[in-house]
Amino acid sequence: MPLPGNEIQILHSDISGQLKDPDGALGILDENEKERYRRFRFEADKLRFLHGRSILRKHASRLLEVDPKEIILSFNPHGKPLLTDQPLKFSITHSGNITAVAFSQAVEIGLDSELIRDVDDISGLSLRFFSETENLYLAQFRDKDELKSNFFRVWSAKEAFAKAAGTGLSTALSEYSVVDNAGNFKLRMHSKVQPPSELHELSLDTSHRTFLCVLDPPQGLHISIEQMTL
Repeated sequence: MPLPGNEIQILHSDISGQLKDPDGALGILDENEKERYRRFRFEADKLRFLHGRSILRKHASRLLEVDPKEIILSFNPHGKPLLTDQPLKFSITHSGNITAVAFSQAVEIGLDSELIRDVDDISGLSLRFFSETENLYLAQFRDKDELKSNFFRVWSAKEAFAKAAGTGLSTALSEYSVVDNAGNFKLRMHSKVQPPSELHELSLDTSHRTFLCVLDPPQGLHISIEQMTL
């Protein structure tokens, strides 16, 4: 059943839990995905990938009313994954124990979640990759934990836009801001055309910072979040 044009569905799972049917989850992947799964050295990376592709294929199959194995993935020139010959759009993120997938029928979306973790040189990284406005925003936080949390808020919001735009590394992180002078999370392009957009901060887990970017958002946008047990 297709999604309404104003609805975005987000499904997430915790990779620390045991898969109920790991063989079944692996069985719905295509051969390229299975080979990619086997190449991961660490079990956590295998689980993140398997959870993400399982959520994608199982839920997309419900929305499109096709067998999960019939879903064909392709990639745009910048490496953004797409559903071949299908109107459904999606975005996958995984960090720490969280894997999540956002689905939209009508608009381009980008979902990113970042585990709040220790960073050796937050100031150096932000000066290198973030915009002047974003660095001014971070400069107000004197407490180390607050600085770290807000660093990952900015990082997640920037990655969410990059995923929605589908431009990958061709758009430098410093070419746009995700906060304004008042500290509100809003997208602002510095030299390129400003796309209609919204940034939505989500709560999937207290140890993560998560943003959804919606390009050309519809009126009456509705975002639903559901945790899945795979």
